[in-house]
This record gives sequence, structure tokens and C-alpha cells, in this order.
Amino acid sequence: PQLVRYASNIEIKVTSQDSVTDGQIYPPIIKIDYSNLYATNDYGKGKQVQITFSVTYSSSIAKQAAFDQALRIAMGCMSTLAACYAMIRTWIWSRRAGVLRLDAMLVIKLILFAAGNISNAFLIVIYFVSVYFLVFYKVQSVYLINLPNSDEFIVIYIAIAFALKCIDLIHLIAVQCTMDMFLIDWEPPKFNRNVNNVNPSSNTDIQLSSRSQSLRKYNMINDVTDDLEARPKKELRSSLPPSSISNQMEDTGISVWRIIYVANEWNEIQTYRKTSCLITIACVLILMQVIGLENLASSDAKSNVVLNSYEYQSPQSRIFRIALILSIFSVIGIIQWLFSITLWERCFSDKLRSFADLCSVANVSVFLFAQSNFGYYIHGHSPTGRSDVDLGGITQMLSIENEGIAPKRGITPDSNDHTYRMALPSGLRQTFNRLYTPLLNLTLNTDKYGKHASPQAITNEVYHNINRYLKRFISRVSL
Repeated sequence: PQLVRYASNIEIKVTSQDSVTDGQIYPPIIKIDYSNLYATNDYGKGKQVQITFSVTYSSSIAKQAAFDQALRIAMGCMSTLAACYAMIRTWIWSRRAGVLRLDAMLVIKLILFAAGNISNAFLIVIYFVSVYFLVFYKVQSVYLINLPNSDEFIVIYIAIAFALKCIDLIHLIAVQCTMDMFLIDWEPPKFNRNVNNVNPSSNTDIQLSSRSQSLRKYNMINDVTDDLEARPKKELRSSLPPSSISNQMEDTGISVWRIIYVANEWNEIQTYRKTSCLITIACVLILMQVIGLENLASSDAKSNVVLNSYEYQSPQSRIFRIALILSIFSVIGIIQWLFSITLWERCFSDKLRSFADLCSVANVSVFLFAQSNFGYYIHGHSPTGRSDVDLGGITQMLSIENEGIAPKRGITPDSNDHTYRMALPSGLRQTFNRLYTPLLNLTLNTDKYGKHASPQAITNEVYHNINRYLKRFISRVSL
């Protein structure tokens, strides 16, 4: 013979019927592709030929249209809920920001909130659709459920969700960068008595034998310093004779290292998470690659984790891979979160509570302006009133607090709550901006502070003014 014709590709197409009863199919269609071997070129040369055989299952046009319609309805419902939630968030933001009328910023905020919520809605719908096909397709023993004819919708929706989530992430970073934070220093002025006027035997600040005497000492210091802080510095100096100030008391200042240390710890906990990205990715790789859960993503109805190299391996489905990866990520994240809040933070380390305790020990509060009329506050006013002391003093103060002799850490004397969310009056933010304005343009404020005023002096003056103002606001002193 001059040529030999052989079947190079055999494909059996199985299409489900549009009947009410599941499991019925149309007569299968067999598609055969032929190839030729020519005697003059191929005979006697040991040429190898490749023959493929496949069986493909597909839904009918009506079933595919019904699935597409159901998917669009689900996306529409979830997007509507996401838009409603975005409007609620925008309304809350407008109250906190003090926006009383419709303006361009309010519309932009609505769009940004909607972008983040809609991306979450798309991801939720895609996840549950993928899990539905993975579970019910794999457990069927007869032909009941078939995969969609095309999985391009997965790629499209995930691409849209990714783009919207990028916008939401940029918005989140912008919000965090525009927040104003101020560290309130509660440490009272430190005074050293003149050596010539003080009997050495009377220096018993740390040498008191009774803790009750030390408590009375701290209460006396608090009463004196509160009275000193309630009056402006000029008024304080004018009420005392110059000789009294120079001969009896000399202001030595307060160490700033406590504030620097608290600010450094704040920067470190900004990236703190209850889940570890490294552990999550490592667990996903182990489960997918080592254990072999990725083999469940095959397009057939088999649920084999370990594959047989002698058997036919069907290609993997994007739908199944999305379901597996999102499920594994979710389960690992939930396990880490539960482990963190139930065991790790209770028995080992809780960075957020430790930071609040650090603020109390350092006698420094954190005042955070999230919006004009809303913020967060960590009350770090030490119960003993001081923190800039030596090792013996800090040990004694912690011992007093441990025994319950000192007042509680809260703003009110009978409360230990020292972390708050604040609804602030608009006048507070306006006054804060007015006090902070000299730092925005130092060159325009030389006339106010003097021609020879340095930027460091202006910065120091602004800090003390804001610190005094916020201390009076927290202490509910008349402003």
C-alpha cells in the first residue's frame, strides 16, 4: 500500500440533557481525527506515532445559560449588600470627620469604601461557587453535576476583585498616613533642692520603710504637681519670689527617652498580626505539594491524594484549585487566630496589652486622631504619678501597684480600662490644629516667637502647649 491511515485522536463528547430528571445524557458523539503514514517516507524507519483518547463532559446550552444567570444574580445581590454597607461606612465616616453636607470628598469616600466591599463580595461568591463544584462533583457516583464549559469567569472576577482590592489597600494606607498621633507626657516637673539648704539626713524619698508612707508621699507629689500644671508657667514663676526659685528649687527638666521608647514600640506593633504569613504559606505548600492535596483539583470525579503513575491523569481545573487554596488559607488562618487569642496571648505574650502596660509604666499616653471628631486613646498616666525615677523607685512603685494600694490605671479612679475610642468635639481638633500650625511653616512665625527663635525652640514650645492642652482635656480641667 502507498499509505496507512490511522486514528490519531479519538474524543467522546458527553452532553447532559435539559430534562428535569438528573443523570440523563444525549447520545455520545465520537469525534475521530485521522493521520497518514506514507510508504515512501515513513515505512521501514521506525517512526513513532502519537494517539490520544479523551472523554469530555459538557453542559447543554440551556444549563450553561442557567448557571451564568444564577452567577450574575449572586454577584448582583452581594454587590448590592456591599454598596449598602459602603453607604453605612460613609455615613459613619461623615459623622466622625464632621462633614455635614454632601461634597466631593464624601462621594470619593463612598466610591473607595464600595471598591473594597465589592472586591470582598466577588471573592466570597467565587469561593462558594468553587467549593460547591468541588464537593458535589467529587462525591457523585453517577453523572449528575458537570463543570461549567469554561472557567474564564473565574479569571475575570478574580482580576476585577484584585484591582478593586488594590484601590482599597491604597486608600487604607492613605488613611493611616494622614492620622495624627500625639504622645502625652504626664511626668510632673522634677525639682532638686539646693544642697546648701537641705539637711542630708532628710533626703528620704526612696528610703521610706513603710509602703503606706511612700503612698502618702506619691499622693502629696500628685497634689502638688497637679496644682503646678493647672497654672501657666509664667503664673507659677510670678507667684514665687525670684530668690525663692533660685535658692530653694531649680528645674532640671524631664528625660525624653520614655517618649522615644514608646514611639519606637508603637512603630514596631504597627505591623503586628495575629497570623504569620510565613507559617501560612509554608503550611499551604506542605499541604498542596508534599501531602498532595493539589491532586484533588483534577477535572475527573476521582478524589485520590496519591496518584498512580500508570493511570491517566486528567488536567487540573481552575475552579477546584481556587476552592482548595482559599479553603486551606482560611482554615490555617482561623487556626492561627484561635491559637493566638486562646493560648499564646494568655500564656506567653500579648504585644498590644504589653504596649498599654508600657505606656502606664512610662507615664505616657497615646492620643490618636483618626478623624476630626473621632480617635483612639491609651491612658498611660501612671497610678503613682511618676516614672522618671531610678531602679529602686520604679521597683517600689510597681510593688505598690501590685499590692493594690495605688489607684487604678483608668481615667476614673474605680476603673482599670485604659484603652478607649473617643467621640471628640469639633473644637478640640480646631484648637489642636491652631496649636500645631506654627510647626507647618516656621519662617512665618519668627515675629511671634522672636527674631532669634530657633526652629528647635519653636518645636519645643509647640509640644509643651499641645501636651498641656491635651492633659487638661483628659483630666476634665477647664480649658
